[in-house]
Amino acid sequence: ALPPLLMSSFTENSPVPFTVTYCANCDGGAQELGAASEAIQRAFPNAVIANKQLQSYPIEVVVYYNGHALWRSHQRNLFRKYAKNRTASQAEIVAAVSKLLDDEYAASLSASGASL
Repeated sequence: ALPPLLMSSFTENSPVPFTVTYCANCDGGAQELGAASEAIQRAFPNAVIANKQLQSYPIEVVVYYNGHALWRSHQRNLFRKYAKNRTASQAEIVAAVSKLLDDEYAASLSASGASL
């Protein structure tokens, strides 16, 4: 669970912090969107995630936090048929989101004058 100090910055009235962009190539990209969203929610179970389907190249998935790219990879790395790549990519997303949350928490403590 997220510490209350950080959790308070993610309310229903807040803008959606996470966005996943993906390409609607041959099959629409739903499995890749799902894989990326699942990984975000492993690190941040209450995450609110928007998605944006693109019709352009390169065929990639990008995870954004407040407009800044946290993770980017070729979309095939999230295909179910490439299980090793999918597992590794999801682990990278979890690590990126976890680091972000750690950094955000440290920054919120610093701003409040508290310490770790």
